[in-house]
Amino acid sequence: MFYVFALVVAALLGANFLGFISMDILLFFLFLISIALFIYMKRGSVKREGIVIIHRTRKGIGVIDGIARKHPRFWNRLALLGVFVATAAMILGSLMLMEQAFRIYTGATKTPGVGLLLPGPASTPVTLPGLFIIPWWIWVIGVAVVMFPHETAHGIVCRLDKIRIKSVGWLFLLFLPGAFVEPDEKQLQRAKRSTKLKVYAAGSFANFVVGFIILVLLSAWLSFAFTQNGVAFFVLNNTPAYNANMSGNIVEIDGKKIVTHEDIAGLLGEKKPGDVISVKTLSNKDFAPAAKLSPSLSSVFGGGGFVVQGDKEKIYTITLAEHPQQEGKAMLGIANPVPAGSFTGPLWLYLILFWAFLFSVAIGIVNLLPIKPLDGGLLFEELTGALTKNNAFIVKLVTMFMVFLLIFNFIGPAIVGG
Repeated sequence: MFYVFALVVAALLGANFLGFISMDILLFFLFLISIALFIYMKRGSVKREGIVIIHRTRKGIGVIDGIARKHPRFWNRLALLGVFVATAAMILGSLMLMEQAFRIYTGATKTPGVGLLLPGPASTPVTLPGLFIIPWWIWVIGVAVVMFPHETAHGIVCRLDKIRIKSVGWLFLLFLPGAFVEPDEKQLQRAKRSTKLKVYAAGSFANFVVGFIILVLLSAWLSFAFTQNGVAFFVLNNTPAYNANMSGNIVEIDGKKIVTHEDIAGLLGEKKPGDVISVKTLSNKDFAPAAKLSPSLSSVFGGGGFVVQGDKEKIYTITLAEHPQQEGKAMLGIANPVPAGSFTGPLWLYLILFWAFLFSVAIGIVNLLPIKPLDGGLLFEELTGALTKNNAFIVKLVTMFMVFLLIFNFIGPAIVGG
């Protein structure tokens, strides 16, 4: 079997060398092959349940026990806080789905309310209707940031109230990895309602805490690592900018700082054909539309803009030409000028933090929707059970309604728009 893996890898390397596939595609397939090889090597200790491959172990349970035994009063208070936060998130998430579904139904928006986050052979995120394809390595990190705090929190709260953990482990749904902590379900069902509420709320609450920490780190980093800096542009053929081989983003013209395209238009409006100007640009090693990297960066520029990385400045001395359609007006020869921002730090680190934040918050909220058997559905079942003993019908009805809302938020724009 190892020979088969080796042949496939050799074929992929050859295809990349000959230019048939890109480096992104090569690395993505190597990622898939590494998963297959890992599962093959663990074949004696895994169990297949449908399309899910599961590996159970008791390793790590002692660590969870140790964490729970330290400062149990702190963990218990935190778990109680988690119940209130999770309940609020369940209500908020449900209302958001309802509002978006209404907007889709009335034609106020064509944007799906939910989307799938999947790994793919991409160097930057790709946005499609109802689908986000992000670089596989960012996706793997994002899943790890979600799963480990989520499942560990479930385990800690279980052990606080002496509920046995039967096993921990990892799983693969096709090629999508995951992790789990498996409590003794019979013992959990016999536990007090307050215990079950804390257990069901713990996972998503841990995701929210991690998301908040990442948000603080992002905010602190962006305050000094990211600056709006100049204007990005495209060069028109056979123009002064083209002849000067101008590149980067424009940060100064004749010593005056450039922030928006209006600054460029204003300065050029004062010039005449034949005038000589000095243009300073910031060259870069990474250059991409902000919207392709993340919505948060795009929002800085009002939904547009470019992000560059690098600090190599270059000064061009350019003689302005006459605009071919406006007699007497000076022309530099650039098109589609948009705001640009520059990073002094590694852009890949920002992407990891942003998507880890998005994973933590988004998955935490979806998991808390009142849909049984999600944690939110189990939480909702216990909350309604405290009000009425005949809550089974209510839970079933709400679950069906929320599943419908999820599906409509996903495919509704295509149905209404069609």
